[in-house]
This record gives sequence, structure tokens and C-alpha cells, in this order.
Amino acid sequence: MKTFLFILLTFSTILFSQSGREIDDFVLSPSSDFYSNNYLNGSNTGKANSGIGSENDFSAVFLNPAAVKLKSKFTAFLQYSFKTNNRVTYTNAYGPNGYELKHKPNSFSGGFAVNINKYISAGLLYSNTNNVKYDFAANFASSNEFTYNLNIHSIALPVIVHFEKFGFGVNVHYNLYRNNITGVTTIIEPEVPHEVTNSFERLNVQVGLYYRPVKTFSAGLTFTPGFKSDIKSSDDNTISPYFKFVARYPYKISAGVNFLTLNNRLSLAFDYNFQRTSEMTGHLDKNDVNFGFEYFLNEKLTLRTGFFTSFDIRDFHSDVVGFPGREGDFTQYFLTAGFTYKLKNADLSLSVLDSHISPGIIKLFMVNTALVFNF
Repeated sequence: MKTFLFILLTFSTILFSQSGREIDDFVLSPSSDFYSNNYLNGSNTGKANSGIGSENDFSAVFLNPAAVKLKSKFTAFLQYSFKTNNRVTYTNAYGPNGYELKHKPNSFSGGFAVNINKYISAGLLYSNTNNVKYDFAANFASSNEFTYNLNIHSIALPVIVHFEKFGFGVNVHYNLYRNNITGVTTIIEPEVPHEVTNSFERLNVQVGLYYRPVKTFSAGLTFTPGFKSDIKSSDDNTISPYFKFVARYPYKISAGVNFLTLNNRLSLAFDYNFQRTSEMTGHLDKNDVNFGFEYFLNEKLTLRTGFFTSFDIRDFHSDVVGFPGREGDFTQYFLTAGFTYKLKNADLSLSVLDSHISPGIIKLFMVNTALVFNF
């Protein structure tokens, strides 16, 4: 029976009932970042998605709004990300099982910005920051398709203030979190498949600082406050009135530095990213690093490469959680490469990200393209 109760027993972080019990949703939470993140940060994806302490173009405004510097009065950009599919298999009390992680085509972002005056810039952008499709259809006897479909839609209003050596930026963003589920049967109607939509909305901010005391060194810092939100469902009888699903997004802090050497032709970036995801039952804190290299070959061509981590944050030593699979299965080590070619009024960037050197079962190949117009 493809009921929510089965998925709860397999994937949820709480395996017992209690009146009004809160359960951290395993899709609408940072626990899905191991696959759902689209890395929509423009040319910076080529240098391992780094750049918190680097001077960036507007397409990387989500890395650090304070580090964005527009090259002209107006800037517009469009970018798209593609990633390969992945199958996850494991064995639990029900025997061999698994699901497909599938790429969804709407992984893009776009926007425009304007230099209001010498010190202040502002813009508007849309980004599909995360999406993923969990396809369980091959693991059930029924021919009905059973899938989870996650989408996080973000509309942001960045405001950037720049002085000679110091920058301050704020991303005010509205996010719509949606999880569409197909092929669901309920306790009340165990034989009839349904389509259920779980969702919530949130207005949040990201605050960034940028400091460049000398030409060869710069540093950046960002902070995004955390929150918890009740998840609204189109079917109130999906599981039980005794369960209450919540989405928990703990606060995030990221810091980065950037060095210039070889007569300012080589840029070396290092970022550290922390999120207090241990607030989610059965999870560890996120601690990831990014190392990026950028070489300015000539006035038209810039080459990039790098390495970054995406660690499995499931806590297999927790007494109240029974995760399928093994510890570290979702850990990924990414190698990246990319370039930017400058046209007359536009910058065309292509980046590739690959995690096939990873020790776990998730191994991805991703491509990001970005086109930035300056006029």
C-alpha cells in the first residue's frame, strides 16, 4: 500500500506517534540539498561555487549580495542548470528498495539590476534554487506512479551599498516551497491514488558584508536567519491528525576570502559554509568548504576550476532515527571547471560540476550556463 504511513516509516525522522507530534519533513528541508541544489551562481560555479569573499557579477548575488559589483549602469542575466539522474538503493526491514532522483527542467534564474548612484545598486531576480523528483514507481507492484516533486521558487530584491573598501548587501527574498506528490493513497481511501500538494511560503533575508583593504585580498561574510514553518497540505487526512509536519531551516553562516597573485592574474578563493541543521531531529550540522581558482588569461577569456564538498548530514548514531542505507551515502566531492568569454556587451559562461570521485552512492554531473548583459 503506497500510503504516507509507509513513507513515514521508511524516511521520517520520528518512528512513533504522539498527540500533536511534530515531524521534520524530509523533502521540504535542507536534508534534500545533497541532490536538489541547482548551484545557480553564474560563472562562480566553475570555481567550485565559491566567491563569498570575491568581487562577483550580478548572477552570483545569492552567494554574497555585498560582493556584487555592476560593470555598467544596467545589468541583466539569465542562467540554466542541468544535472544527471541518480538511483538510490538500500535494504531495510522490507527488503531491497530504492528510488530514482531525477532532474527537473525548470532549474534556471534570471534578473536585472541598476546602479542607482555611485554607492547604491538594486535589482530584481527570480531563481528556482532547488528542485528534485523522487520517483518510487519502480518499487511498487501497482502501475500507479508514486513520486515526490520538490520546487523552491525564490523572488529576491537585492540592495547593495559599496564604498571604496567596504560593501554591505541585503537580499530580501520571498520563497515558495512546494512538494507535489502523485500516486498517494490515504488511510481513509487506501485503494484510490491521489495527488497531494504540501507547501508553505516565507519572507526571509540574507545579509552580506564585503571588505577589500588592498587590491590583492578581500573577504566576505553572509548570514541568513533560520525559521520553522508549518506545512499546509491539500489533503488534511493524508496520515493522521496526530502528526504535524513542519519545515525547519536553521540559520546559515558563510565566510570567504580571496587572494590575487601572479600580477593579479590568478585568483584563489576559499569559502566555509555552516548551517545549524542539528536542530533537525536525526541530522548533523552542515560544514562544507569550497576551494576555487580563477585565471585571467587575457581581456576576453577567464578560466576556472575548483573543489567543494557536500557532506551527508544524516545522523546514523541517533537513537530515534532509522535511516535507510549507510552513513556517508550522500556525501559528495565535486570537481569543477569553467570559463567566461567576454563579448562586446555580454559575458558568456559555461561551468561543469562532477562528483564521481565521491565515496557514496550519489554521483552527479552538472552543467551551468550563464549569460550576463552589461549596458
